Parts: sequence; structure tokens; C-alpha cells
Amino acid sequence: MSISPRHSRSLNQIWDVKEESEKSIFRDLDALGAISPKTAALIKERHANNMTRSTARPAQVIASLTSIVAATCAATTDEELLQCFYDQVQDKGASASWLSHILRELLARVSKPWLEQIGTCIGLVARNCLIESRNSLDNLFASQDSTSNRRIPNFISNADLETIRQTSESLDLLESHLPNHVLAQYGSVPCIQASELQWHFGEEDIERIQAKAKQYEASVLNAINANNDTLLVVSSSKPTTYSLVDVTPFEVSEDATEAQFNASYLTCKEPVDEIFPEAENDHYLETVLSAILTNSTAADTEENPQSALPLTISPLFSFSPIISIQARLVNRACLQMLFRDHQLRSHLSLQRRYYLFGDGMFASCLSHALFDAELESAERRSGHSWSEALGLKLGSRNTWPPTSSEIQLVLTGILEETYYYQAHDGDILPRDRDLPGGLSFAIRDLFEDELQRCLDPSSIAALDFLRLRYSPPPPLDSIITQSCLDKYDAIFKLLLRMARMLYVVNQLSRHSISRSRSKRPDPLVQRYHLEAYHFVSSISTYFLNIAVGANWEVFEQKLDEVEHDLDQDQSRLESSRPDGLHQLQEYHECMLDRMMYALFLRKRQEHLMKLLDDIFGAVLCFARSCTVGGIRDLRVDNTGMELKEQYQSFRKNVKGFISVCGGLADNGAHGSMRNKSLDKSGSSSLKHLLLTLEMNGYYSLQQ
Repeated sequence: MSISPRHSRSLNQIWDVKEESEKSIFRDLDALGAISPKTAALIKERHANNMTRSTARPAQVIASLTSIVAATCAATTDEELLQCFYDQVQDKGASASWLSHILRELLARVSKPWLEQIGTCIGLVARNCLIESRNSLDNLFASQDSTSNRRIPNFISNADLETIRQTSESLDLLESHLPNHVLAQYGSVPCIQASELQWHFGEEDIERIQAKAKQYEASVLNAINANNDTLLVVSSSKPTTYSLVDVTPFEVSEDATEAQFNASYLTCKEPVDEIFPEAENDHYLETVLSAILTNSTAADTEENPQSALPLTISPLFSFSPIISIQARLVNRACLQMLFRDHQLRSHLSLQRRYYLFGDGMFASCLSHALFDAELESAERRSGHSWSEALGLKLGSRNTWPPTSSEIQLVLTGILEETYYYQAHDGDILPRDRDLPGGLSFAIRDLFEDELQRCLDPSSIAALDFLRLRYSPPPPLDSIITQSCLDKYDAIFKLLLRMARMLYVVNQLSRHSISRSRSKRPDPLVQRYHLEAYHFVSSISTYFLNIAVGANWEVFEQKLDEVEHDLDQDQSRLESSRPDGLHQLQEYHECMLDRMMYALFLRKRQEHLMKLLDDIFGAVLCFARSCTVGGIRDLRVDNTGMELKEQYQSFRKNVKGFISVCGGLADNGAHGSMRNKSLDKSGSSSLKHLLLTLEMNGYYSLQQ
């Protein structure tokens, strides 16, 4: 009987699961038909009362196959069919070990095409088809977080499924950006010992599976080591031959493409056995079936129950070893590509220097360009030429916000000067190229209410329109994702506010010292000034050194560990950490999540941030009164009473802020973070802030 292949997944012309199950079942029935004459001869030779025993096993096999066909006929996908098949094998095989042996071999045959496609996803099978078969499995990796939505057969564990998904994505990235790597050239490197995913059911297979996986790993490492542990360019000493499925229409002429498709169509019409010659062990299932059924009166000689693994744990020993080794190899290759070929560390350092104000020169230059009243304004004035030192002069100009041309004129040079400046020798490097990722200042897209707050130069949100623009080049966007960039942007906006507040209180101190030389300062003004300076400087130190600095230091330590592992001999890969592309991305995300929490930028901390904004707003109002009206105006009764009310409101908000922070510290500040390995400081950072703000209960004891 000839079964035509259904061309459903790719141009590889491989059997799909349903066709393989039909093929296997038909072979079983053919085997039963071949056994019938032997059974008849046995019946003649034996007594009549042995007839039932002679035909019991064939009848049981037929009944089991009938039940399997009935259970799987409603399946609409290969995955549903495999799940039904697996459940039936578990159920029917429990009745007798000899039947379990037959059904397990049948399961192995039926699963083979699907397992080959999984192997294609992770690079165990060559990816050289015109329409890659792994693309048909992309939708299977969606909605896997909930077991109710699980679409993969449950003999693939959740851990293996996640490893398969991550390895497939990492391999796609490797193929896109490092196509000559050994792992991206699978099938073209003859020195690699091939490996594949297949079922194994015996205890004696465990060591053999492990040895085979190790042999595959060694062959890949040897191939990588052949070219400085990095790349292996496939030799071009002999011409490359293309099969029918290797042709890419965009690389050949239309006539050649049409000829190849016509040849492929004619090939599909040929008998199946001529296209897919059977391997020597293709008739193993029929041989086992014949041996068991013709010896139906004997004990279970074909299957020793003690040597068979339970079906539920067979996948663990069959699939996990090779999946984990392939994941480790791909992860290492991707990390080497990111760190060595694309300078991931330098791009992450760029985020630290600019978005997180880690570059002191940048923070100082930006602060002066935005707030220094002594610089010349960049506003356009008729008949006026600008000097070299220009500033936006927030707080000392009549119009706000500045135009985009003013922003570009004042701020563009700051990024270039600080990026190309070499602190160790003070040289300015030549500026012959753009900054990495196109780093530049830009205008933020704002909602109407946010825009209205920016129009008020006395508002704490006056600079919220200003942002940094950066686009990570591929493949670095797999680590510096858009989600990470959004978090960097939120942190930059807050730290820009903090820079303004720090500049304001420092200027306030200068004015206070200047006034004290000529007049005796007002006690209320002096107290307000000292408390405002203490609060702002404490918050600034906490933000920059603890919330940002400490968390980034932990992340840097993690990056150092990853790079150290990459520098080790690849023969020691087994003992290396299993970190890969997705783990590194998670570390990055978790570091930013912890940073966002410590900076009070999480959604559930809006009340705390509102208190902080109110406190900053009160300090800005006080500073404006001191610098514009002067101390003489503050002594006027009405103004003095207003100042007193402002001071009382300030103290009330500070007390509320300390109280909320204390509650968060007591409940565990970072208990909800995803990655516990990054949670080394816990709630100690908030406790440190509380101790800095109020060492002796100054605010909490206030009535």
C-alpha cells in the first residue's frame, strides 16, 4: 500500500505526524496479516483449548489500534494527535508489558517527524529549506504560561519547552548576525557528529544517550576551536551543491527557479519508497510485533519489565540531555557575539553615563546649561550675535519652554564633548562619526495635561519635555529592549528633576550666605533653608549612590561573571553557568525594575512620588521667593504668614514621606522582584534613606 506525503509544513517533503501514524498502523496490520498463516498452523498443531490463547494477543493489538484510531481521528493538529496518542499508549500499555513494548515503538515512530521539527528549531537538524519548517512551530510557543492554554504535548516538560523556545530565538539571532558560525552552519560541517531527538525506553539507554550527547558537544567544540573558538567558515574548495529544497528564489534566475519547482513537482509524483528509502531499522517494529505475537504462549521474553523506564520519565532521559547541551552551546555563542563582536558592555556603559547620570562631567555640564543664570540666553534676538557659552536659563527667563532650535544649540555639544573626552589624559578625540545608537537630545511626546505643566517654569515638571534619544543597533536590541529604554527614560526624567533641585538648593545656600554677611537672617527662613537643603541633598545622594549606583554595581558584577565564563576554555563548558541571551535580558530588566522601585517610579508608589513632587514644589517656591523678593519682603506680615504656612506644609509632607517609606521598609521593599539573585540589599536601601533623613526622630516626633 502506498501513502502519498501531504505537503503541509515545508518543501522538505518530510512525513508529518498524522501520515506517520497511518503508515505505522498499516504496517502493524500488515504484520498481523503475515502472522495469520503462522497462527493457523499453530492452531492445527495444538489442542482446541489453546485456540483462545493463540489468538488473544493479535485480537488485543487490533483492539488497541482501533481505540487509538478512534481517539485521534478528531485531532486537528499534530500536537493534539501526539497528545492523544501518548495518552492512549499510557492507558493501553498498562495492561501488559508486551503490549506496552509494541505501543511505545509505535509512539516513537509517530513522534519522529514532529521531533525532527523541534530539532530544526534548536539547530539539531539542518535549516536549509526554502520555507523553514520551524516557522510553523512559532505559534506553539505562545500562551504557554498557563497550563490551560498549553498546546505542546505534555511529554515535553515546561522546562524543556522554555529551553527550546529560548534556544530557537537565540539561534535565529546567531544566524542573522553571525551566519558563518558552526551552529549556524549545521549540516555543512562534516566534522560535527550529528544528534537528534528520539524516544528511548530502556534503562540501558540512559548512559548511551548521555554519551551520544557528549560526543555531539565535543564535535561542535572541536569545530569551533578549529578557528580560534569563534567562527568556522565552510570551505569553498569544492563547489556547493543544492538540493531541490536549497534553492532561494532571490538568489537565482526566474528560469532556474521555475525549473527547480517543476522538478520538485515531478519528484512528489514518484512512489514514496523511491523518494524516501527506508533505513535498515524501519522494519524493527514489524519484527518485534511478529516475534511477540507468534510466541503468544510464552512469557514476556521480548520485554523485561525491570529494564523498561516508566513512560512518564522516558522523555526526561530521551530529550533533556541533548536539549540542554544544545542550549548551552547556542547561549555561549550568542553571548560571545554580543560581548566581543558588538561591544555590549560599551553600550550598557553608555546608558549608565547618560541616562543614569553616571558621567560627572555630563551631569555638571547639563546642569549649568539648563539652570545657570550667568550664561547668555540662546533666545533669538534681532541684531544680536551669540557668544560661546549659551544656556537655557530655567528660572531666570521670561519665556518657557525654549524652542527646539535653542535646545539643539545649547545641548548638542554637551553629548559630543563628554563622550569623546578622555579623562585619563584630557584629550579630545576626533569627532568623525555619530555617537553610538544615534545618542542625542530630543523632545518628548506629551499628553495635553503634561504639556500644560511643562509651560510653567516654576513647576517641578518644567523639564519633562526633554529626553535622550538612543536606538540600540541589532543585535543589541535583544538585551537593550524597548521596555528597558522606556525605564531608562523614566529614570532620566526623574534624575533631571533631581539635578534641578540640587542646583536650586545650592544656589539657595549661596544667597543665604550672601545675605547673612549684611543682615541677621530670619530664623524661620534659616530653618526652612537648612531643612530643604538637607532633604534635597539626602534624596539626591540616595538616588544617585544607592538607588542607581548600588543596583548598577550588582549588575556590573553579573556582567563580569558572564564575561569571565566566556573567557574560560570551552572544554570546561559543562561547569560553566547556564546563562544565555534570555537570562542576561532578564538580569537587565530586573536591575531596572529594582532601580525603578528604589526611585519610587512603580505604579503602586504614585502616592509616594506625589508627596515628593509636593515637597520639591514647596522648595522651588521658597527658593524663588528668596532669590527674587529678598529677605526684606519675607518679613512683611502677610508674606511672612504665607511663608510660615508653606513651611508647615513642607514639614507635613516630609513627615508623610518618611512615614510611607518606613512602611515600605518594614514590609520588605523589594519582595516582589522577579530575580532574587539581584536582591542583595532588600529593604536596607530605604532604611538607609530614613536614617539619613531623620536620625533622631525630628519629624516623626513632631506634633
